[in-house]
Amino acid sequence: MVSTRSKKLAQPARRRTTLEVVIPIRRNRVRFQSPSPQQSTPRANTPAQPASPIVPVTDTRPAHVRLISILQPEGRATLFEHTIGKTTDVDKWEIAMSPAEYQARYNHTIALVQLVSHIPSKKPAIAEHTNGEWMLLASSVHQIWVQAQFKLPFIKEIKRYQVVQPGKNPIQPILGRVLVPVYRFTQCLIKAGCNTLWIKAYGQKLPLTKHRVTNEPAQSNHLFAKYNSWDIGKSFDSPFIWLFAPAIPKKSIIQMFPMVIPASNDFGSLNLTFRYQSRDFFVKVYARLVHLIKSFNSQMGHAIPKTLFGLRNQGKQALEMIASLRAADPKEITGFRIEVTVQAPTLSLAVKIVEATPFFNLQFWLDPQSHVPELQHLRLIAKICTEDSLIRNASAMHALATTQGILSGDNRTKPSSRAVQGLTDVLAALGWCSGLRRPTQSSDPKAWWVSQPGQTTQIGVLEKLSNKFKTVAQQLEFIKLFRTKSRFGYIPCQQAPADSTHRYQLCDNKNLRVRCGKKECKHQLKAGELMKWLAQLTTDGHFDMSYIGIQGNNTESSQSEITKSRKVTIGPITVKLVPARFQVPHRDTLVQLATTPRLFRTQFVDGDGNCMFAAFANAFGGAANTHKTMRREAIKWARQNQDFLAPFIPEEFDGSVNRYLQEMAKLKVYGDNLMLEALCRAFEVSVAVLNVAPGTGEMAWTLVGENTGTGRLGLYLGGEHYENLVMMGDVYSL
Repeated sequence: MVSTRSKKLAQPARRRTTLEVVIPIRRNRVRFQSPSPQQSTPRANTPAQPASPIVPVTDTRPAHVRLISILQPEGRATLFEHTIGKTTDVDKWEIAMSPAEYQARYNHTIALVQLVSHIPSKKPAIAEHTNGEWMLLASSVHQIWVQAQFKLPFIKEIKRYQVVQPGKNPIQPILGRVLVPVYRFTQCLIKAGCNTLWIKAYGQKLPLTKHRVTNEPAQSNHLFAKYNSWDIGKSFDSPFIWLFAPAIPKKSIIQMFPMVIPASNDFGSLNLTFRYQSRDFFVKVYARLVHLIKSFNSQMGHAIPKTLFGLRNQGKQALEMIASLRAADPKEITGFRIEVTVQAPTLSLAVKIVEATPFFNLQFWLDPQSHVPELQHLRLIAKICTEDSLIRNASAMHALATTQGILSGDNRTKPSSRAVQGLTDVLAALGWCSGLRRPTQSSDPKAWWVSQPGQTTQIGVLEKLSNKFKTVAQQLEFIKLFRTKSRFGYIPCQQAPADSTHRYQLCDNKNLRVRCGKKECKHQLKAGELMKWLAQLTTDGHFDMSYIGIQGNNTESSQSEITKSRKVTIGPITVKLVPARFQVPHRDTLVQLATTPRLFRTQFVDGDGNCMFAAFANAFGGAANTHKTMRREAIKWARQNQDFLAPFIPEEFDGSVNRYLQEMAKLKVYGDNLMLEALCRAFEVSVAVLNVAPGTGEMAWTLVGENTGTGRLGLYLGGEHYENLVMMGDVYSL
């Protein structure tokens, strides 16, 4: 049996930081002041012209990306003072309108629409609420969608006046493009029996002021007006780029788009879907940097490349984007934006709904508990970085991808998954995450840009080979040695390295060029490309560098024993902890403890008296498990085993098991070690509670439940509050 609960314990003190936020009066811009001996180079006020040709930046100083929560109070106050919200605007709307209403609004001699021939990949919002397919029929300054059933009747009517050819696909209006006057367009639709147009306008960011919005855009009496959708937004000016992450990851509610990786540690833009005041809301919180990137190249990364030519082309676009960002006005790079999507028949009602929420209040997202407690699960954490840090981070990632050969190869070949992932990461590094493919986790110890323990990276091997074999004659000697000592016994062709019939042969000794000997292939590599390929094969363990007098490519790469071990010794007790069975929150929301191997404690368990049961529910796992179910099961087991409990009932209950259980059954009543023992026995698990002594920080294990031999659930007890314990392997961050 275990002892009673310990007295109140102090929480670990936060590590002090030297980071400050300073406001230079001259430029009126907030900047970091860091103790780093290398300071960022000041940017000119006048945008510089992009260099030509573009040269990759090789500045490898660490990018400054900082949590705002670690700023000193004065610096944080200054940061918020210089983060200013602009006028609320409407960015996008999707509204229903009759052809007659459209004609009444746009009936002018020079008013034209263009019939389109392409099929968009995204469906309009109205498609979720109606039967049948919807088709993009025409565009003007907005898109005009109709139900596909009216395609052929409309084409029949329009052919009376103009030459058009119907599209081959049922939702492709026509072949080619045709301009049609609005009057003729609407009349043909009316004759075809169409009574609904779905108008989609986006990207306008129209300020919601009386002199800008002079009349109501929507036709409020339309049958489908209740499905009208509006994006109401607010941009925030700031001297920094803002990046966000959820305090508690919930994939069903929050979709993440990591940016500025790996410096940001996967912070970026977020999409949140939730209900509030009986309404569905969709909220986007993102860096305004996205708008600037779109203004330079709206098609960058829009599709996964199918050939290495396409992959290299996107890599080139990324490099051009870095140069464009370097020349851009910093005010266009920094800041962030919040957009709220809501359904309402009219714009005025949509604005009224959104203004009644706290969603445009930055402080709400950072601390929902203080504003709307019921939305505390939406709490966000934020980081800030400078435009210079963004550019250095993106430049370094592009340079690494280039050096490691990720963006190189034969134009005709299909890019490997590693190459596609590398391109995805390079785009995310400069702030672009399209969502087509998820970037590599920043803290992944096996990420392609990270040197693995006990393993030399390709860039390191290439550097060593280049330093040792500088002349053509020396490189020829290395090739001869590689052929005889490598695991292949030859140099495999880059196009089919697993096929022994694809072998490189020297075809030009003077310029050091090789060609695949297979007649159907004939793939060639020049000297530089050949050395990169040999460096890659060496990195992969096919050649031992000790043959050339160089140590360092041990291929037994794995995580260290400390990372793999789940045993933690504190004092005389060694505990083996089971892997986390719950969604581990972001690394920056955890508190690191002074243990080896490294332990962290969470900060998300509510301190409402239910914390022990809630922490146990998290540790035990299962989405359906809550503090209520855990308390109920513990009480149920205890009632069935009263003889076991009787000797340990606290004195305040005069030895009455029933009185004790009646009290423990109440919500918000602190659980004790007796209840924790009941939980362990009810669910047939064992628990290790890490207690931290007040003042001294001395730690000790308290073991509860019978050891099953498979490991214990880890809990943290600080004062009278329980949290969960997480190991370094669960955090996936070194």
